[in-house]
Amino acid sequence: MNHFADVTDGVANNFGVTVSNADDHFMRLGWSSVTALDTTTPQFNILAGGQTDGPSLGIPDQGGDSEFLQRFAIQTHGSFDQASAMKMSLEHQNPFVSIMINGTGTQERPYPANNYSFLQISDPNVFLWALKPAEDGISRGIVARVWNQGNSPSNYSLSLSRPITAAERLTHIETTIAPATVLSGQLNANIDQQQIQTHLLKITGSRPSNKIR
Repeated sequence: MNHFADVTDGVANNFGVTVSNADDHFMRLGWSSVTALDTTTPQFNILAGGQTDGPSLGIPDQGGDSEFLQRFAIQTHGSFDQASAMKMSLEHQNPFVSIMINGTGTQERPYPANNYSFLQISDPNVFLWALKPAEDGISRGIVARVWNQGNSPSNYSLSLSRPITAAERLTHIETTIAPATVLSGQLNANIDQQQIQTHLLKITGSRPSNKIR
């Protein structure tokens, strides 16, 4: 099932429902069987517990556990929008963690009182999927992975709180593919529909902390 499943009116495409799933990974689409996939019945059944790999396999008696957690969120919508559905599921499955931040000392630039963002992306359909120090160390740069949820290619820009001085296109295991385009301190890139991209970003100023969250 992954992050979510959705059922939308297939004729007018003007109403539907999205179900976000945080814990259960198996579902049955319509009346599908092991030999046929049912793509016409507007129904799916989520497996919240059961023996899926044969009566003599797996973990007998749930390993002795007696309490299980299954978390779902349901949202109705008009026409289906994949970016909105994914955003809802991510908000459900990754709730905010709030902490106090001190950024007003003499060694740090003060944060604005109302709003501060370390990273911004110009296209709302291009989601930030990961933000972290490079595997080879923060001295190499910051790695940003994005996923285009749109149904068409996009030309987007990505900016950080400090100007980007150089960037590289990476594989997902962080080996260099090619230099990336940086204009006016921002990464500029083209991304295909449903594509995931990884970039290495280098910024100006003092070396950033390893604690990127």
